[in-house]
Amino acid sequence: MRSRDGNRYFSIAIYALIFFYTSLNAREYIISYRLVVADTIVLNEKLNISAAMQACSGTQSSSTILSSTDNKNLIKTIEQNREKFITYLEKIGVQIEHSEETKNFIYSARTIMTLKAQCFTVDFNDGFVKITHIKQE
Repeated sequence: MRSRDGNRYFSIAIYALIFFYTSLNAREYIISYRLVVADTIVLNEKLNISAAMQACSGTQSSSTILSSTDNKNLIKTIEQNREKFITYLEKIGVQIEHSEETKNFIYSARTIMTLKAQCFTVDFNDGFVKITHIKQE
């Protein structure tokens, strides 16, 4: 009969390989964004981030690299690099609605910028985060 102790090193090697393989892969997130501006005043700004429940299908498109002080917190990283992330979203393509109105010589304008929920891969590294958009086919 074979001893169970002989399989211990093999089991540890397999678990280590699985652990490092899953930690090196990029994670997939669903990100959406909405900004409402009325008369140059920001009324509402909402950024939704959630982990993807299923694997995202499609091809990888453009990506951006954001500097990060907190390694695994995507929300803090995006808050620290807000301007760069908004510029990146504009390159991907956001929907912009704009309306203007003048009543009794009073001008008012309203702009809504929306990024519908889309899939992104996020790769956390030391000191930076790489965010890549996945284009749906």
